[in-house]
Amino acid sequence: MLTRCDRLHRLRMLFVLGLAIFSVSSVAMANDADRIQPYPENPYFWQHKGKPVLLLGGSWQDNLFNHPKGLERHLDLLKSVGGNYVRNVMSHRNLGNVFAYRQVDGKFDLNRWNDEYWRRFENFLLLTYERDIVVQIEIWATWDHYEDHQSLGGWSKHPFNPANNITYTPEESGLPTVADYPAMGVPTGHPFFSSVPALDNNELLLRYQTAYVDKLLSYSLNYPHVLYCMNNETGEDVAWSDFWARHVRAKAAEAGKRIETAEMRRSGNITTPDHRHMIDHPDLYTFLDISQNNTQRGQLHWNRIQQVRAQVQDRPRPLNNNKIYTFDSDDNVALERWWRNILGGCASARFHRPHPLEGEGDHEKSTNVGLGLSPLAQTHIRSARKLTDEMGWPNIEPDLSFVELVADGPLAVRTEKTHVVYTRGVDGQARLYIDGEEAAATKIGGDLSAWDAQLRLALGNEFVGDRGWLGTYHGVAIYNRALDASEIADHHKAGAPKHLGGLQVRYAFNEGNGVLVRDVSGLEPALDLHIQDAGAVTWRNDGLQVRRSVLVATEGPASRLTAAVRKSNAFTLEAWIAPAQRVQTGPARIVTLSRDHGTRNFSLGQDEDAYEMRLRTTATSANGLPSLKVGSDAEASVAAVRSLKRDRAAIFVTRGALLNVNVDQLRNGLKAQWFDPRTAERHPAAPREDGRFQPPSKEMWLLVLQ
Repeated sequence: MLTRCDRLHRLRMLFVLGLAIFSVSSVAMANDADRIQPYPENPYFWQHKGKPVLLLGGSWQDNLFNHPKGLERHLDLLKSVGGNYVRNVMSHRNLGNVFAYRQVDGKFDLNRWNDEYWRRFENFLLLTYERDIVVQIEIWATWDHYEDHQSLGGWSKHPFNPANNITYTPEESGLPTVADYPAMGVPTGHPFFSSVPALDNNELLLRYQTAYVDKLLSYSLNYPHVLYCMNNETGEDVAWSDFWARHVRAKAAEAGKRIETAEMRRSGNITTPDHRHMIDHPDLYTFLDISQNNTQRGQLHWNRIQQVRAQVQDRPRPLNNNKIYTFDSDDNVALERWWRNILGGCASARFHRPHPLEGEGDHEKSTNVGLGLSPLAQTHIRSARKLTDEMGWPNIEPDLSFVELVADGPLAVRTEKTHVVYTRGVDGQARLYIDGEEAAATKIGGDLSAWDAQLRLALGNEFVGDRGWLGTYHGVAIYNRALDASEIADHHKAGAPKHLGGLQVRYAFNEGNGVLVRDVSGLEPALDLHIQDAGAVTWRNDGLQVRRSVLVATEGPASRLTAAVRKSNAFTLEAWIAPAQRVQTGPARIVTLSRDHGTRNFSLGQDEDAYEMRLRTTATSANGLPSLKVGSDAEASVAAVRSLKRDRAAIFVTRGALLNVNVDQLRNGLKAQWFDPRTAERHPAAPREDGRFQPPSKEMWLLVLQ
């Protein structure tokens, strides 16, 4: 039996022999027939080895190549449940990972490669090639260039940091030795990402960056099953992305190869100008990665997919989802995104990794970040493969014109003035009140000593800028004690907070003009808020209206507030607000004491048609999860697809919503069945007396007509 090393050697020899026997053009033609590429008959989807293919996957780390132990078994498991797609970021952030460069006396030499790093990479390419598993490479591991995370991730440990190498100094390279901030949805100013000619034209740095990319390509271009994405969720200038897309494509052309390239932007709104840049440059970006849309929920998630499909209809391209997040205490959120992506006409779907797990026994685990290749993910990969094979993918078209969702529950969020109050007492009892009435309650363990004194207080958005809330603020107050039910009812009746004991912060929103919202609690130092963009708001007689996404925040940390709450171990937040829309996503930040997506003391947000409160304690995550919600976990949503001949259709429905199906738009005589994605079993389906289809339970179901 050939060892892995023998297989690598044989592959190299066969490649060299092939070049000796055939002409360059013949080799290119053969490779092009087998390579991963858009399916000519429906270029929204992929073709591999000459046949159309739907890419489905889930895996335990984003940098699989750097985790060789147990990798073969993990890939075999993925293959056995119908998976054929993995993500591979060229990162080095986890236990047991190695770096791309050799070290000399504890410092990296950027002129000397670490052979083990590249051996692992080629081994990974071979293992996936042998199993017909398509690899999507993300060349630049964006998060490894900012603040520290996990065991080895972050700029403080990166070989390109001049403090960590013998190759250049900070002065020579123009690079900092410290980058203690996160990746963002906008350019961060990190000079590593402005080296290209269209920006800083840093020739020294660019030379080493280019050498790294060329080394990577010297391996990957030998394999026909590789897709190329320039970055992992970057918000840096698009000129950086464009440069590397051109470079990678040019190097492939020099080698007589054709490849497919994309970029993954950071913003969760895939309709922003930087996302649109990728759409408008199809010669550089021959497929689109819309993974960040998987921060959206409910019908908006589906709508954004269809919006992008419409934008590329004149030149269709595959839409990939290399990361389907959970980001919630409810796994169903990820599963719903999975099925909406598939029925939405996307070319790939992959469950995100179970961050922050990185141990050897974590290969098939899940977390509230991602389902990875957990047993639950395996079930839905298997079910999706079965259903799509039976339905004749990819000869399908997303289409909601023949189905209508009928939600029969009460509205959780209204667009009129609403009094929302959250309390958490010293006993750990947490309650959410709407208009003076208790609406939800839970017990949250731990204490509030976990609060971070360096966090700032804000309204209207998260500090990274992509969780905007739209609506009107009429009043906000924060206390370092838990108000009781009678006090809350009294405040609701009065229409405003009172200067009760424990008041720490109060905003009345009666300034009428300007860019300052004053803290009128009377305590010092006052926690005044500054409006980042005056053009995004309108002062009204009774409050501040936020018309477009804007940050309204303290200039520095709200340390006085944090200290008071930590001391009392109790907390109340109350807000008088009027949402501009019944459904907003993110969750959209109404009031937050936080830093970014993953670090907060508290956040009150609007999550679809629900109010959600996240509170950090010693027993919760740094993100304040699990949260407390008022309303549905997510708005009921529907997704539908039909065959091009209209002789088959599938409808995905969540939360037990009723369906009106116009069968006249489909071929006559189709039989209806309920498909259970948890078991891949089918059950009889028939409309009720009123003509509506009712799912067998409040869980997610697919109604199949064929």
